[in-house]
Amino acid sequence: MMVMGLSGHVKKIVGLASAAVMAVCLLTGCAGGNTAGSYRVYYTYGSGSGLTFDNIRPAATGGEALVYELLETMSKPTKNDRFIVIKPTDVEITGVRIDGGDTAVISYNEKYLEMDRITEIFYRTAVVKTITQIKDIEKVDFLIDGNVIELADGTTLSGMEGSQYIDDNDVAVYGTDWTTIDLYFTDEAGEKLVKTKTNVAHNSDVSLESIVVSKLVAGPVETGLYPVIPDNCEILGVTVSNNTCYVNFNETFVNGLVNASGDLPVYSVVNSLCELNGIDKVRIMINGSSDVMFHEVTSLDQDFEYDASYVKGDIL
Repeated sequence: MMVMGLSGHVKKIVGLASAAVMAVCLLTGCAGGNTAGSYRVYYTYGSGSGLTFDNIRPAATGGEALVYELLETMSKPTKNDRFIVIKPTDVEITGVRIDGGDTAVISYNEKYLEMDRITEIFYRTAVVKTITQIKDIEKVDFLIDGNVIELADGTTLSGMEGSQYIDDNDVAVYGTDWTTIDLYFTDEAGEKLVKTKTNVAHNSDVSLESIVVSKLVAGPVETGLYPVIPDNCEILGVTVSNNTCYVNFNETFVNGLVNASGDLPVYSVVNSLCELNGIDKVRIMINGSSDVMFHEVTSLDQDFEYDASYVKGDIL
């Protein structure tokens, strides 16, 4: 089967190294082809806070040639400063092939393993979402020297499907539905979290993860409960990858004032998101970086898990 290597010109194109990723829910990705011949090619925003895309009409019509062309396009800077290439310059794509008719196999040099965690997830998400639009391509494998890439945390980059990587830019394809979500706000003393249940109408325009975070910023409607996130805090992005939800706020999340002691704002976000199916951990970022101290005490550079010790027993 034909193997296509990318040109030296593509290998030298400038990339972006650092970012944070955006949100997930009902859609099953873009897999299944594009009947109009138009494909979304994913980049990062100019602010580096999340994924965005540009629509293109490639010359290739399918197979390895189309995979090659989409990857090449993703690596090229555009005239629009809203579309920033994600792949770092020294990360090179060394080959492309299709296995079994439904799996795109993309080979990289060893520099792939040197990407920081957020950039790697961001780039991986962009590639999988872009490539699984191709008709009959349902999965993507990433290789180095003929071996499937395994990351330091044990994540194996094989059999990756578009349904694992969905963001807020996906177009709605399903109708509106009602779902009950759990939200954690603070009590009057600001010392404990209280779990509430809220019914929300939603469709695939916006993910449940994004709705949860937006509701937390908006604050509670129940009497006796109080917000844990400043109401002027901006949500820059929400993304899910491998059962971890990545939430990107602006600096107000750290600097803003609310009546909530200690880590309550952090665990309001963490516990609320971990109540959703498929979310086991949460990573909080500030302007795209986790290298931030929350209230000069807690490092955000970690994956947080649900912690019941912050929660009162009563549920409203």
